Amino acid sequence: MPYCHLLPFAEIHQWEVETRYPDFFSKDFEEWCDYVARDSCQRMADDPRLIGYFYSDCPTWVHTRAQQYKQPIFDPAKLDSRTGRDELSALASRYYQVTHDAIRRYDRNHLILLRPL
Repeated sequence: MPYCHLLPFAEIHQWEVETRYPDFFSKDFEEWCDYVARDSCQRMADDPRLIGYFYSDCPTWVHTRAQQYKQPIFDPAKLDSRTGRDELSALASRYYQVTHDAIRRYDRNHLILLRPL
Protein backbone atom coordinates (compact mmCIF):
# COMPACT_ATOMS: atom_id res chain seq x y z
CA MET A 1 0.00 0.00 0.00
CA PRO A 2 1.39 3.48 -0.82
CA TYR A 3 2.30 5.65 2.15
CA CYS A 4 3.93 8.90 3.26
CA HIS A 5 6.42 9.26 6.10
CA LEU A 6 6.52 12.01 8.74
CA LEU A 7 9.90 13.63 9.48
CA PRO A 8 10.18 15.28 12.93
CA PHE A 9 12.58 18.10 12.06
CA ALA A 10 11.07 20.45 14.64
CA GLU A 11 8.34 19.53 17.09
CA ILE A 12 7.04 23.04 17.53
CA HIS A 13 3.28 22.79 17.79
CA GLN A 14 1.63 25.82 19.33
CA TRP A 15 -0.06 23.75 22.06
CA GLU A 16 3.24 22.28 23.33
CA VAL A 17 4.20 25.09 25.67
CA GLU A 18 7.17 23.23 27.19
CA THR A 19 9.18 22.83 23.99
CA ARG A 20 11.79 25.31 22.79
CA TYR A 21 12.06 26.67 19.31
CA PRO A 22 15.27 25.66 17.58
CA ASP A 23 17.62 28.26 16.17
CA PHE A 24 17.03 27.67 12.47
CA PHE A 25 20.24 29.49 11.59
CA SER A 26 22.45 27.31 13.81
CA LYS A 27 24.76 24.49 12.82
CA ASP A 28 22.98 22.36 15.45
CA PHE A 29 19.70 22.65 13.53
CA GLU A 30 21.44 21.65 10.30
CA GLU A 31 23.01 18.65 12.01
CA TRP A 32 19.70 17.62 13.58
CA CYS A 33 17.94 17.79 10.21
CA ASP A 34 20.71 15.75 8.63
CA TYR A 35 20.36 13.14 11.37
CA VAL A 36 16.56 12.93 10.92
CA ALA A 37 16.86 12.61 7.14
CA ARG A 38 19.72 10.12 7.32
CA ASP A 39 17.79 7.98 9.81
CA SER A 40 14.60 7.84 7.75
CA CYS A 41 15.21 8.86 4.15
CA GLN A 42 18.31 6.77 3.61
CA ARG A 43 16.37 3.65 4.63
CA MET A 44 13.36 4.47 2.47
CA ALA A 45 15.00 5.98 -0.61
CA ASP A 46 14.42 2.86 -2.72
CA ASP A 47 10.97 1.95 -1.39
CA PRO A 48 8.59 1.93 -4.40
CA ARG A 49 5.55 2.25 -2.12
CA LEU A 50 6.75 5.49 -0.53
CA ILE A 51 5.01 8.54 -2.03
CA GLY A 52 7.04 11.08 -0.11
CA TYR A 53 7.76 12.83 3.16
CA PHE A 54 5.68 15.13 5.34
CA TYR A 55 7.26 17.39 7.90
CA SER A 56 5.81 16.54 11.29
CA ASP A 57 4.07 19.89 11.32
CA CYS A 58 4.40 23.30 9.77
CA PRO A 59 5.88 25.82 12.18
CA THR A 60 3.55 28.27 13.84
CA TRP A 61 5.32 31.29 12.43
CA VAL A 62 2.67 33.69 13.70
CA HIS A 63 -0.70 33.27 15.36
CA THR A 64 -3.13 35.23 17.45
CA ARG A 65 -4.55 32.36 19.48
CA ALA A 66 -5.62 32.38 23.09
CA GLN A 67 -3.03 32.77 25.82
CA GLN A 68 -2.98 29.06 26.69
CA TYR A 69 -0.97 28.48 23.55
CA LYS A 70 2.76 28.91 23.20
CA GLN A 71 3.99 32.19 21.78
CA PRO A 72 4.59 32.10 18.01
CA ILE A 73 8.05 31.71 16.55
CA PHE A 74 7.83 35.20 15.09
CA ASP A 75 6.30 38.29 16.68
CA PRO A 76 3.24 39.13 14.52
CA ALA A 77 3.64 42.85 15.29
CA LYS A 78 6.80 42.81 13.16
CA LEU A 79 4.67 42.06 10.09
CA ASP A 80 3.60 45.71 10.07
CA SER A 81 6.97 46.70 8.62
CA ARG A 82 8.82 45.69 5.47
CA THR A 83 11.86 44.84 7.61
CA GLY A 84 9.76 42.49 9.75
CA ARG A 85 8.24 40.78 6.72
CA ASP A 86 11.71 40.33 5.23
CA GLU A 87 12.91 38.86 8.54
CA LEU A 88 10.07 36.32 8.59
CA SER A 89 10.73 35.45 4.95
CA ALA A 90 14.41 34.81 5.74
CA LEU A 91 13.49 32.65 8.75
CA ALA A 92 10.99 30.52 6.84
CA SER A 93 13.29 30.26 3.82
CA ARG A 94 16.10 29.02 6.02
CA TYR A 95 13.87 26.41 7.70
CA TYR A 96 12.59 25.02 4.41
CA GLN A 97 15.99 25.13 2.70
CA VAL A 98 17.75 23.23 5.49
CA THR A 99 15.04 20.58 5.72
CA HIS A 100 14.79 20.23 1.93
CA ASP A 101 18.55 19.86 1.55
CA ALA A 102 18.70 17.26 4.33
CA ILE A 103 16.04 15.12 2.63
CA ARG A 104 17.65 15.42 -0.79
CA ARG A 105 21.06 14.31 0.51
CA TYR A 106 19.55 10.89 1.21
CA ASP A 107 16.61 10.62 -1.18
CA ARG A 108 16.51 12.44 -4.50
CA ASN A 109 13.37 10.78 -5.86
CA HIS A 110 10.41 11.00 -3.49
CA LEU A 111 8.09 13.94 -3.00
CA ILE A 112 8.43 16.48 -0.21
CA LEU A 113 4.93 17.29 0.99
CA LEU A 114 3.91 20.13 3.29
CA ARG A 115 0.81 20.15 5.43
CA PRO A 116 -1.43 23.09 4.54
CA LEU A 117 -1.79 25.72 7.25
